[in-house]
Amino acid sequence: MLAEAFPKFESSAFVQMLRAFYRSALYPFAVAALMVLAEFFSIELPVYYLYFVFAVAGLLFTEDALCLLPIACCAYMTVSPENNPTFYPETSALLQPYFLLQTGFMVLVCLLLMVGQLILLRYDGKKTGIPALSVGFVCLGVGYLLAGSYSPYYAADTILFGLIEIASLVAVYVYFFYSVRWETVEKSYLPALFLAIGIGLLFEIVDMYTLPGVFSETGTVNRGALYTGWASYNNIGCVEAMCIPATCYFAVKSRQGWAYSALGCLFLLGVCLTQSRGSILFGSVVFFLSAVVSVCMSRSLSRLKNLLVYGLFAVGIAIAYYCFSKQLELFFASLV
Repeated sequence: MLAEAFPKFESSAFVQMLRAFYRSALYPFAVAALMVLAEFFSIELPVYYLYFVFAVAGLLFTEDALCLLPIACCAYMTVSPENNPTFYPETSALLQPYFLLQTGFMVLVCLLLMVGQLILLRYDGKKTGIPALSVGFVCLGVGYLLAGSYSPYYAADTILFGLIEIASLVAVYVYFFYSVRWETVEKSYLPALFLAIGIGLLFEIVDMYTLPGVFSETGTVNRGALYTGWASYNNIGCVEAMCIPATCYFAVKSRQGWAYSALGCLFLLGVCLTQSRGSILFGSVVFFLSAVVSVCMSRSLSRLKNLLVYGLFAVGIAIAYYCFSKQLELFFASLV
């Protein structure tokens, strides 16, 4: 915003460097790294202050609100198991007055800057028209409102809950549609963001197995003990599964596509480690389609390398099951 108000900022080396940083793949990975640190070490408030600095600097010195997108995606997933407000309502830092006061202040400042940025873009006529996915969101909204209508538990509060959920999704989409100059954003930016989230969640998934009560005396896994501060195993598995297509994008576009294919295999293993039946089913379908696309759309030697990675992954799974079938059956006993 300051660049529009004071044109001399446009030529500033600092502003140009800042804008390049916010539009590079490095920024989403930095935000995701902070997400993991907060979840590991229960340092949510310091990380939120860093996010606040990122947001304010981005809104003031860049030309749109792209800087907020990685923060909007990752901030929710920063909460550590020790501060889970559902399991530990008495000791969770998130429910303490000092925490609520400081985060409330940061949110209020960001909201004011967000509104100002949006008004500025609309006033300049740089963002007009109807959002591209409007029809899709209408259909999704109908689905939210009618989902479960065949169930005897379907009631007025069900409709209200669906309305709140779809309204919040639409609000986020509409805001970023009008507040970001998407024509200037690299096509690889969103895949890089999902790649960063997927890698960060891999660390959080592994960290869940260090929680007390996960392993029983018989060696089975109590999936009810698999949680973070922000979600249970089902939610975590679903988000990880949604990150798999990002590996497909880079498997096709990158010269080292095979490495991203291997990362996609790790993402699928991460989904399996969440012990979520629905996520494993969904993630397996997404992984299979992503593998097919990456093999079919990559070229010559890259195609062969991608195919080799998926082949080795399949062989590795088969060997692991053959050699450790009893241990794996115990490990995944909760899925039966």
